[in-house]
Amino acid sequence: KDFGRGTTSETVSLPAILSQNTSQDSLQLSLAHFEAFCRDAEVRMLAESLPPTLKSLTLFFEGCQKITDDGLKSLAQKLQICKSMRWLYLDFIGCTQICDEGLRSLLLSLPQGLQELELHFAGCAGIVSFSREELKRCLPKSLVMFTASFRGTALNQNFYSLAEL
Repeated sequence: KDFGRGTTSETVSLPAILSQNTSQDSLQLSLAHFEAFCRDAEVRMLAESLPPTLKSLTLFFEGCQKITDDGLKSLAQKLQICKSMRWLYLDFIGCTQICDEGLRSLLLSLPQGLQELELHFAGCAGIVSFSREELKRCLPKSLVMFTASFRGTALNQNFYSLAEL
């Protein structure tokens, strides 16, 4: 129930564990379908705790309908300083409160050395005016692999390569 505030001696604080592990270069974490629990504050705590040494990051937030652009912006701010990151997988399928502004913020904050990117925003009905051209323009030039799902958004398409942009 308590994501990381550490109020008792038995509480495990995920942010504390992550921030103490400064040599960690890979992280996979699923908070998918924790819709009652996973909100912007939890995304912000998680983002602030991510080690800047990460080379690979996989996060699942599928179905977490209380995450908004603010949560996505918190994650974007942290990603911007993860200079070593080469591989990123983010799943926000069905996060209906995410809009164009949050997606734009995330894309513009991606690490410039990123090589592989997989994004899932299908069913994010708040993404109403984002275009294929804008998506292509916002991606880092260093990418060699790109996969994304945007069904149920303004893009209403899946992409399986950079060439499809």
